[in-house]
Amino acid sequence: CGQEMVDGVQVFLDYVNEFPGESLNESRVDYPFIIEGGFGTMDRAKIEPDGKRVHVFDLKFGKGVPVDATDNPQLKLYALGMDHTFGWMSEETEQYVVHVVQPRLDSISSWAVSREELLQWGGEVAARQARKAVDGNGEFKAGKWCTFCKIKATCMVRASSVFSEVVGDFANLDEAINEVE
Repeated sequence: CGQEMVDGVQVFLDYVNEFPGESLNESRVDYPFIIEGGFGTMDRAKIEPDGKRVHVFDLKFGKGVPVDATDNPQLKLYALGMDHTFGWMSEETEQYVVHVVQPRLDSISSWAVSREELLQWGGEVAARQARKAVDGNGEFKAGKWCTFCKIKATCMVRASSVFSEVVGDFANLDEAINEVE
């Protein structure tokens, strides 16, 4: 564990400590209502003293890809898991605020969602997509997330996407090559 890691974790802790409330650290959160056996481990959460707002914090230590908290599916799943696993602690929860802290990029982002909207997303979007994936009917899509994929070098969906991006609207490859030259 180097000094850069120590300094980065300190930035994270200093940020988290700006928020009032009961703190949960490195907590497993379950969301079996989304997908059987579904769970995650959130880095930190805080329930404000009045219980109306819950903060979910995620430390991202990488420096290659910025991660935004806005409408972030991973963090929304953590918030849903928080609601399911620890809901008895804050029955009055009205809002979840998710935060991403990336100290090596000097970046902090936050996004708030009402509990009602979060539960709706979980039931209508996340659960449906999870079910499709489990049933083998999920849709493969290429995107910025491919950076972290273990099969990106052999993925035909990614290859097709890259080819389309390079070739563009040309009717055939010979036109594309001639245009580049």
